[in-house]
Amino acid sequence: MVYHLGIWENGPFKMDSALGRFGIFGVAIFYIVSGLTLYLVYHQRLQFDKKAIIDFLHKRFVRIYPLLWLVTIISIYLRPQLPSIGDILLNVTGLFGFVKWEAYLATGAWSIGNVLVFYVLFILSMYVIKNLKWGIWILGILLGGIFLYFTFQVFDPSKTLPKQWTSYVNPLNQYFYFYLGLIMGHFFQNNKLNLYLSLIITLIGIMLFVYFPADGDAIHIIFGWKRLVFLLSCLLICFGIFKIEGQAPGFLHEGLNLLGEISFTLYLMHPIVYVFAGKIMLSAPFKNIPYPPHSRYFLTFWASIGIAYLVANYYEKFFAKLLTK
Repeated sequence: MVYHLGIWENGPFKMDSALGRFGIFGVAIFYIVSGLTLYLVYHQRLQFDKKAIIDFLHKRFVRIYPLLWLVTIISIYLRPQLPSIGDILLNVTGLFGFVKWEAYLATGAWSIGNVLVFYVLFILSMYVIKNLKWGIWILGILLGGIFLYFTFQVFDPSKTLPKQWTSYVNPLNQYFYFYLGLIMGHFFQNNKLNLYLSLIITLIGIMLFVYFPADGDAIHIIFGWKRLVFLLSCLLICFGIFKIEGQAPGFLHEGLNLLGEISFTLYLMHPIVYVFAGKIMLSAPFKNIPYPPHSRYFLTFWASIGIAYLVANYYEKFFAKLLTK
């Protein structure tokens, strides 16, 4: 959210900025954590019979679709032109991630389309790992090869990332992050690590992420070997935090837990809140107010957190109960 608000208020970040880098690789960290947590939850529970697979997909449906429908409907309303019926259907069904990944209608929903693809690939990945000798390595080599193909062959460093956005949001370009999280859970779920070593690993990852030399457009950290360096830094950060035992002090734990519970909602709602904040500030009762600098930024920031809390607790939980009866 902070990254997006910074872009909308001040223009694109250069890649010598830590926030600019996080705006690109924050999604990669999200994918790694998603693969890790799904593995930890389902590596024993997921059976490969019809009932278990339907139950897995049903839970994912309940988690994703009600909010996806809400932000898609609002995004259609806010567009100056009505999208094609085909694109609307792809977004309502979530199939855009499988067949036309650049056709998302809600800002940021491309990553949700990716995740829907990842859920299907997760089932296939777990089946291969459990039933094929050396399956985890064979699949890793295949997915790593696809990742390297995008990194070194598909992307063109002479063009900006926005001009190559369709290739970037391709699920095949992103799934390796998710799979590395799965591998992390597979090999390290039961390994204990000294607290100080975990913190050192996390710090090394953060230092590498922040201070590794890179500048210019985002394509310069997506193309070539620099992408591999930033991938390593993301893995170190995720692994270090994963192996930290215990929890933060009470007030900090509660705050982080709250943000964790509303993070999905906050991610998809803040672009909509930003648009409405602009409309409200320019409306008749408010347009002549001498707003201080970046008022829209801070209004969106706090309003988004409040709205995400309300939507998560009253809209999403309502549909979760309704759809699980």
